[in-house]
Amino acid sequence: MRRPTHIFVISDLHLGGSPPAMMSFPGELAKFIRSLPSRAESDESIELVIAGDVVDFLAIESSGCTDAWTSDPARAVEKLRAGIRGPDRIVFEALAEHVERNHGLTILVGNHDLELALPAVQTELCAELRCRPGEIHFVDDGRAWRFGQVLIEHGNRYDDANLNDWSSLREIAASQSRGEAPLSELEPSFGSQLVQEVVNRYKQTFEFIDTLQPQGVLVAYLMAAFEPGLIARLPVLRKVWKGQSLEARNAVGRPPRRRTTRGKFVAASTMLADEVYGPQIDTSHLDEAFGLSERLVRRGHIQAVVRETLRPEDESLFAYLSNDRPVPQWRLELVQKTLLQMTWDDRSLELDGPCGPYGAAAQRLRRSTGARVVVMGHTHQARHIGPPHLAEYINTGTWVDIVVVPTAALASTSAGLDALEAWLKALSRDRKVRMLRPTWAELLVDPDGTLIRARLERGTPVHSA
Repeated sequence: MRRPTHIFVISDLHLGGSPPAMMSFPGELAKFIRSLPSRAESDESIELVIAGDVVDFLAIESSGCTDAWTSDPARAVEKLRAGIRGPDRIVFEALAEHVERNHGLTILVGNHDLELALPAVQTELCAELRCRPGEIHFVDDGRAWRFGQVLIEHGNRYDDANLNDWSSLREIAASQSRGEAPLSELEPSFGSQLVQEVVNRYKQTFEFIDTLQPQGVLVAYLMAAFEPGLIARLPVLRKVWKGQSLEARNAVGRPPRRRTTRGKFVAASTMLADEVYGPQIDTSHLDEAFGLSERLVRRGHIQAVVRETLRPEDESLFAYLSNDRPVPQWRLELVQKTLLQMTWDDRSLELDGPCGPYGAAAQRLRRSTGARVVVMGHTHQARHIGPPHLAEYINTGTWVDIVVVPTAALASTSAGLDALEAWLKALSRDRKVRMLRPTWAELLVDPDGTLIRARLERGTPVHSA
């Protein structure tokens, strides 16, 4: 007798990253995986789907360096082993127990774990999880995962900064499965190159570079606020927020097009990346916030802000905070105004917040495929769109750390300025600013494929000590 299937979907685990890693609470994730049988009825089959960015190959060092893409299978296996045997091992142990209990495990390839498509890496992961090859279902060729009226994909397909070069990846995996030399060279996405060239290089100093929400212009601003010397490396700051601009270009969630001549993916929009630099922000406070002697009031792109109103020799906030010197009140006030201006209408962490190209793509996919619910990850921003128990679009969020500007630090009072200074000090030292907001999708599907229930679930937030 066939049974209903209870599907749990998580994504964006980013396991195995070299310190400072994105995940501080692997024990919470392991506990959740072990709890799945208690969350399902005894007559239900259990399927755990990890919808991309499982192991963060971009953040794992091998021979002292990282790669935007690891083509050599031996090196990729070495990185997988390093990730499994690090602080996140408890998660892999929980996954092994999950498979040993004959529960299903499906893993989708995202944009931080392309190496999971390589045959040698899949074989090694199966060995580490103590299961036979084939017991884990890998979705590694660019397809969405379909299960009755459910459609699940990672979501980076609608993010121009993080498109996967699937054509090359499929050919490389096919060649390696036969012991042949690949004929293709994979072209890493802009986002993968950004992680290698900027995030990995600067996260020892700016630990918040890959955890602060919202991403993009706010991260670039705080990097420059902490260390104006970065202005001498303007391309660094441009790259931090340029990815957000690329994502914003595909507002209607169109699928990528393909060039027939070179076989490489092209953005859904025909605009050039350098033509778009994200939303305009009011720069009238930035000059004084960074200690400039002359007030320059203008409005423009952040590129113009850092080029025209900031100087590398200005004293950094790091200098104040690391030496326990009080930050001048006037400077705190201006930083506060700028942060408030950048975040006053931000709804990136609200469950019914804007869905951007992902929500638009979900609507299109529901119409074209007959799926009742579309589930994605990638954005690290959880969403539940639709009726409470039968969502139409779910984003599973993330299990990595999230850092946000606290509301108390934006109050225009003396207490608010004190809270801002305390938060900036904690942020500069990466202390007590991270939190885990565990979220996952729960789906119940009848044996005939009919969707019975689809909703986003949330666990109890956990704050770093």
